[in-house]
Amino acid sequence: MGAGKYRSKITFQNAVITTNSYNEQITSWVDYVTVWAAVHTMGSKEFYHAQKMFSEVSVVFEVRYRTDITELHGIKFSGRAYEILGRPIDVENRHRELQIFAKEVV
Repeated sequence: MGAGKYRSKITFQNAVITTNSYNEQITSWVDYVTVWAAVHTMGSKEFYHAQKMFSEVSVVFEVRYRTDITELHGIKFSGRAYEILGRPIDVENRHRELQIFAKEVV
């Protein structure tokens, strides 16, 4: 786990829920922390839903171990937003590295 592995900066975000003038809940994302990460694109797929074509990109982010990141956070990388799929994985339970599976939010 050398330092050269982490070449990309990603930003974890927190969801903030507010209410507009129509009393509707609106979710916005606020930057939480920016860290260095290794980014691995796992592939993409296209599918139809409600007569529209959608594309989904799967990504694995690897970062140094942290205890404050959960599946409730979002990730911003290279101008794109990603949703975390499940709990971040502590690689080999050694508290050195987290693997975070995510998909691009379209």
